[in-house]
Amino acid sequence: MSRKQWVIFSIINDAVLINVAIIVAFLLRFEGALPRLNFQAYTSLALFITLAQIGALYVYDLYNVEEAGDSWDITSGIIKAATLGLILNVFLTFFFRFFSFPRPVFILAWLLQILFMSGWRIAAARIFKIKWPTQRVLIVGKGEPALEIIRELKNRAEWGYEVVGVICKDKNLVGSSVDGAGVIGTLDDLIPLIHSRNIDRVIVASPIAHRETL
Repeated sequence: MSRKQWVIFSIINDAVLINVAIIVAFLLRFEGALPRLNFQAYTSLALFITLAQIGALYVYDLYNVEEAGDSWDITSGIIKAATLGLILNVFLTFFFRFFSFPRPVFILAWLLQILFMSGWRIAAARIFKIKWPTQRVLIVGKGEPALEIIRELKNRAEWGYEVVGVICKDKNLVGSSVDGAGVIGTLDDLIPLIHSRNIDRVIVASPIAHRETL
């Protein structure tokens, strides 16, 4: 699954689950029934409610897989987004004067949305593998900052990151390695290396003096 397909799949899935959560909340509130007057208040606003909630999910980077993190990070983000969506949707019902929308349904739907949307994301993260485009990365600098970046990129190798090498100011270090990443040149070699090694991204992990030189 490509990144674009994942985002589209996520939005569609969320749109469905947002509304399923509200409908289930109605059924719980009214003991299995859907009172016409109350439920009509929801159907009249369903599109706006869905868009508001999707917008809240976007605000909290829930469609950015690189920012997803672990299960707790996902759940925490969903809680924040669902809370923002709840506030927006309460405002919508007052703005459009749909006072027949039961307030307890908002709370029940909020809880169900957190359960549904965090649940499917955690499960999908274990089931689906996203095919990320390769990102050939060149690191500028040495020392602990460069080490941390190299280790982090290696941990995220499944997202397409490939550390091509490291460059630094000291010519004597060329040919050595930094945590398995070879030192392939100096600062003067930056532009030629970008072209010859087909570099997609340059990450500067060097002191300010080196950045000024670059």
